[in-house]
Amino acid sequence: MYSFQDVDDYLHKLAYTEAYTALDQVEREKVVFTAHELLITYIAEPLITAKIIAMQVMCALKSNGGDLSAIDQLQKKGVKSYSLEDVSVTFAGSDSATYQSWWANYPGVCPDILALLAKQLNPGAYVGRLI
Repeated sequence: MYSFQDVDDYLHKLAYTEAYTALDQVEREKVVFTAHELLITYIAEPLITAKIIAMQVMCALKSNGGDLSAIDQLQKKGVKSYSLEDVSVTFAGSDSATYQSWWANYPGVCPDILALLAKQLNPGAYVGRLI
């Protein structure tokens, strides 16, 4: 079970959280509760920490605040390539059907959270170099 105070304290310690800290107490509680509710829809409660809720809060505030660029919005929706007049864009790494189908199972969840959980749940799956 999460504690609003833990999430709130964590977000107040982080830099670049002005979108959150500018909210009044009631609004902050609503945003944190909404983030937690979204997360428990897809992620087991024991895996949800104050850090993960804070990441979801910031992702939600960023996407709802219009801070995402047009390219970020296209990538978030899974667009593989885009063209407009004389400009064409193809996103690197967008050919992975497995990645796209896995991603689609968690709509609305911050990509950073999915990467963090994947790392925690598959600790042996790293690319590295032996010296």
